[in-house]
Amino acid sequence: MNARNKIIAGIVAVSGLALAVPFVAHADSMGGGCEGGRHGGHHRMFGEHGGKHGGGAMAGGERMLRKLDLNEEQRDRVFELRHAQAPQMRAKWKEAKQARQALRELAWSGEYDASKAAELARQGADAMAEIAGMRAKLQADIFQLLNEEQRTRLGELRTQRDREGDRPMRWRHEQRHG
Repeated sequence: MNARNKIIAGIVAVSGLALAVPFVAHADSMGGGCEGGRHGGHHRMFGEHGGKHGGGAMAGGERMLRKLDLNEEQRDRVFELRHAQAPQMRAKWKEAKQARQALRELAWSGEYDASKAAELARQGADAMAEIAGMRAKLQADIFQLLNEEQRTRLGELRTQRDREGDRPMRWRHEQRHG
């Protein structure tokens, strides 16, 4: 393999990693760090278990919402917000997955094209950026539903989560599930 091909192979590897990291983070957030599968959909937000395909719109924030004692009206509104966004979120996840798959296929095709790889990486990154923006919008909309006491409690929970962020996943799992 000549020097040029080694550089290109390195770029492909880095691009693939850049696309894979958000997917790994999303997969972990959807399972909440629990072995044995994912908690699914809107049920996760309120402490129930669902199917293996979670919505993942707020990940750790969903666990926090359960601790805020949302009233029925707030829970209904959160449900409406999440489900209104679900089709667009799903479409963006599909775009990101397709770009990642196409990049992987290009890398192993024997017909590598650096400009095509860059375009696929951009497509995947754009989809992930849109997902991040959609999540932030959802979180902002949910925040507006909270009363002052709930907002204060949410701030406390976020501070606690940030302090515990450096602890190993197994420790956090044991703290949540005894």
